[in-house]
Amino acid sequence: MEREIRILAMQSAGWSESESKARLSAVVKRARQAASGKMALYNGHEVDTRYRMRADTIIDWLQIEPAEMRAADLRVLIDTDRRREREAERQTESRRRRGAKDRNEQQAARLELGRQCLYLATKDGMNRDDLAAHFGVSTGHISNAMKEARAAAD
Repeated sequence: MEREIRILAMQSAGWSESESKARLSAVVKRARQAASGKMALYNGHEVDTRYRMRADTIIDWLQIEPAEMRAADLRVLIDTDRRREREAERQTESRRRRGAKDRNEQQAARLELGRQCLYLATKDGMNRDDLAAHFGVSTGHISNAMKEARAAAD
């Protein structure tokens, strides 16, 4: 294996045999350790001794495009933009599992609350504080809901 690595290095980099041996000694050492099953201690954890390439390096070398990442639903070989998208998707899904409404449902509920508040304010003369206590929400939420209901009525 060591000889094959040196030959490849000499062919691709144009190094002499002694230079290839010197530059690749760490690679050969790690390959031998990995073949024997040796683990190294890194930050208090046992890890494999083989070199790990960063995902960005692999993406760059293989020239993976963002569209390909999405189409293949890649989970590790993704760029920072796709990573952000996946995180947003995870958060949205987590909120939905816990019972959160989507944006349209929230707007519809706020509009209905605003209509009810406008009705109660004119019928019973309730103020914002009374309405907030009655519906169990903040006065700011009452104000926004009433504002949206007025805008929708116009």
